[in-house]
Amino acid sequence: MRKMRSLWPDHKLILVCRKGVGDFFLKTGVVDQVFEIKKGDAGSYKKIIHELNAQNIDQLFATHESLRTAFFVSRIHARKKTGYAKLWNWLFFSERVRKNYELPEAIRHLSILQGADSQLKERIALYAAEAEPYSIGDNGKLALVPSWSSMSLKSFYNKNLILVDQVLSRFKLARDPSHRSVALF
Repeated sequence: MRKMRSLWPDHKLILVCRKGVGDFFLKTGVVDQVFEIKKGDAGSYKKIIHELNAQNIDQLFATHESLRTAFFVSRIHARKKTGYAKLWNWLFFSERVRKNYELPEAIRHLSILQGADSQLKERIALYAAEAEPYSIGDNGKLALVPSWSSMSLKSFYNKNLILVDQVLSRFKLARDPSHRSVALF
């Protein structure tokens, strides 16, 4: 989402997510607007589709790869719809991006934006061709992802400790008491 914000700084960033998660992203300023779906509740899907279609959506990115999400996306009016390429989803998206499962998670998530950022596309291709992301370094640890794809949330986490604790408690999770780890969900 930080990359989206840097690509389109003058656009409103909208997140559609599972009920109970969105307020965290809204309160921390990661997104400008949130729509929360109550899974299995057809009314919540319809309401969100109606509200989204009342807005002028330029770009839509669907990182969730389910058939239900594809049908949901098909009902939203957007100039461009991007999703990860599957054999069956060509009808739902105007752009489909191949998801390389051999890359680290952070880079896989960023890859959905490569059609909008040629420099990012080049970096991902170069990393996929030359890097050894799962090699073990001299220190006995896995190689780090490059800084341009880092999902480090340390500064964000430190600024939002209270909100992080509230969200973690809602899902019966706990943070490391030494403040060395961050829960991603």
